[in-house]
Amino acid sequence: MPLVTIIIPVYNTDKYLKQCLDSVVNQTYKNIEIIVINDASTDYSYTILKHYVKEHKNIKLINNYINLGVSTSRNLGLNAANGDYVYFLDSDDYIELETIKKMVNLSLIYEVPLIEGTLSNRKFHLLAKPTPVKEETVYDDITKKNNIKNHSGYVCNKLYNHRKIEDLRFPEQLIYEDIAFSYPCLFNCERSVLTNKAFYFYRKNPQSITHKNRFVPNEKIFDLYTILDILKERCEKSGVYELYQDQIETILKNKAYIPLLQTATWRQIKKDDKIQILNNLYQFSRKEYHIAPIKDIDWEGLELKENIWLQMKQRLLQQYINENVQDVMFENSIKHTRRILSKYVK
Repeated sequence: MPLVTIIIPVYNTDKYLKQCLDSVVNQTYKNIEIIVINDASTDYSYTILKHYVKEHKNIKLINNYINLGVSTSRNLGLNAANGDYVYFLDSDDYIELETIKKMVNLSLIYEVPLIEGTLSNRKFHLLAKPTPVKEETVYDDITKKNNIKNHSGYVCNKLYNHRKIEDLRFPEQLIYEDIAFSYPCLFNCERSVLTNKAFYFYRKNPQSITHKNRFVPNEKIFDLYTILDILKERCEKSGVYELYQDQIETILKNKAYIPLLQTATWRQIKKDDKIQILNNLYQFSRKEYHIAPIKDIDWEGLELKENIWLQMKQRLLQQYINENVQDVMFENSIKHTRRILSKYVK
């Protein structure tokens, strides 16, 4: 029975932490080591963690005395992991009690190093239209190329064979870090299985950094461009870029729209400044990642539909772009954007 390491970074999630930990310690699959990283929480999270460590011998607690961020915390977990498989879980989410058993079984049955499940937010999952798909789909190098859009960039809905991770780690002090980890892992696996079963249940936590950044003017939007460069560099280094070049470039193009989506939701920023920022980011993405000119964009086919938030904001972005963005190249667009943002970023 393979050993599975579950890595859980924790920062100020005492409201949800017990449900998260209960969903792990009560897994029907028993050969599990649980590594929790307390990232200098200031609420009762550390107290809760110490209680669970005392009650469950398979939990290992790493305590950061200063806040290092989710990427560093996950990397610390990876450095301490002994499992044949690795599974990531965020501490404000939880998993179905047979998650690990079912995912390990799928990996062994199909002899694949990567199993990807379905993310589910119960609130929105009930509103979504059911899509008739196969219960499990096996992807190899050929079918993966044609179906890369079916794979999400999230790290938390996947079971990874530890050998395929090797020395890959999360970029630190950057948001959108999942993209630079999950896609290189996917491309490094000759075969993978995508299941439509919803093993992972996530919350839209209004206190999370990612959620706050969507609505507040900030310079973290530029992190994504660094992440996309890291993604391309890692794929080149591992020797898979040439094989998956078209698919990787499609990911780069599609993800490059995310800062525009985020900017369109900023509530405090004046309309004239927002239009300038959208122009700048659009022109930068067009130049660096070769996204299509406005007139050629296939809005219906554009793969921005990873969740309902993106679907709604994509419509808002389309309206802004159609009304305000010009097909004219500008130099120093990022520098100009930073200058505009300096008026709003505290």
